Amino acid sequence: MIKNIYNKKIKVTLKPVPIVLPEDIQQKIEAHWEKIKQENPTLWNGEIVCVTDYFETEQELIIVCQKSNYAHYLYDERIGLPDQYKCYNLFADGLLETQDGYYVIGELEENMSYPFCLQLPGGNVDNQDIVGEKIDILHTIQREVQEELNIDVTDQEQVLESELKYFMHTLGKGNGYGVVRKTKLKKTAEQMKEHYCNYLTYLKENNLEVEFGKIHLLKKQEALAKLEKLPNPRRGYLKLLIQEDTRII
Repeated sequence: MIKNIYNKKIKVTLKPVPIVLPEDIQQKIEAHWEKIKQENPTLWNGEIVCVTDYFETEQELIIVCQKSNYAHYLYDERIGLPDQYKCYNLFADGLLETQDGYYVIGELEENMSYPFCLQLPGGNVDNQDIVGEKIDILHTIQREVQEELNIDVTDQEQVLESELKYFMHTLGKGNGYGVVRKTKLKKTAEQMKEHYCNYLTYLKENNLEVEFGKIHLLKKQEALAKLEKLPNPRRGYLKLLIQEDTRII
């Protein structure tokens, strides 16, 4: 499900009490986490923000959340849980388009939880985005795109235009609800490629975390066909979002 929420205000609230699961389910989640931790010791069971409800009016989208953890999220995504115990992660992404009409798609590094998976730059809410019981979801997008691509989506020196545009419900790899900000860059595809190559070198030389081993630049009019030809796994929303943004039904 993808909705165009252009021109709507967004309000994201966080309940002060975290999600509490029955003991038997919690034990299964912990056992599953220990198993996948052995397979990939770099994984970290941090806090995540889960959507427990949402509703919208003509002027506003309101999202209600509670905290859980990554182990809960991965168990629900890979094994599955009853509806009342599901973990719908809240994430925020940037749909970036170059000045000459290419989408910027990231390919996750080999040591990430979904190696070589194609997805938009973005990620989960963290404590930097939370003030009291309010979540600044636009700050989440700004922070994540800055960390992953070294692009500031609020900087008029770097972007032509940027606006909150889509709200989506995803299943499979990326089980949850996402908010997407569409940004038109001042860089061309070639300039973006060079920019990221330099940034990737910087991250590696300084032993900083690399999320995207590479980026793919897909010509907007040909993006769906190009995406289908890539052998990588990809987030379930990617094709649908490109369809919506290019108005291909």
